[in-house]
Amino acid sequence: MKDYKLQSGLAVTDFEVENIQDWDAPDYVDAYIYQANVCEDGVWRDATELELDELNEDLDLVYSCVQHHLGTPFYGGWDDVYNSIDE
Repeated sequence: MKDYKLQSGLAVTDFEVENIQDWDAPDYVDAYIYQANVCEDGVWRDATELELDELNEDLDLVYSCVQHHLGTPFYGGWDDVYNSIDE
């Protein structure tokens, strides 16, 4: 997955998603990020609830995390998916 930064500029990695349901495919709108690691002052820590809320507001990020969890690539947005089909 691509590197991700919070609005504060802190780097985030190791996203863990929850509530991935087969019946929710293909958009998985009920899935959410429940854990991530944040680097602050060179030290990695668990994301706070507020940081997780910020991450979950980015629906493309959540969907990308779901696809990564399922082992299927997501190209950053539906336009990229459709454009890659046309190529």
